Amino acid sequence: MKGGSSNTQYFQQQLILNKMEIIRLISYNIWGQKINEGDFCFDTKRRTLITPKGKVFNIINDNKFAYKIQQTQIKVSGGMDGLIDLFNEINTADSPFNPSTTNLFINL
Repeated sequence: MKGGSSNTQYFQQQLILNKMEIIRLISYNIWGQKINEGDFCFDTKRRTLITPKGKVFNIINDNKFAYKIQQTQIKVSGGMDGLIDLFNEINTADSPFNPSTTNLFINL
């Protein structure tokens, strides 16, 4: 058990040192029941997003798009802060963009 505890502490320290933030994105059905979820790691130092499946995307500030997902990058209005704001906006059961947009990101 000690090993698991120290691993958790190490991971938390790395998140702090590397200026990372984790957001759990949750998809809900029309009745408000959770149907899908995934943890996203935002590395604000490197301006990257790590998906639940481990894929890494560079985050590009581009005001031409609300968001545009490409093979290795995500263009989003407001850059990293804009993507975090988008995730926080859509991450509620009553959001009109949930589950379509939440599932889109969770399945990357």
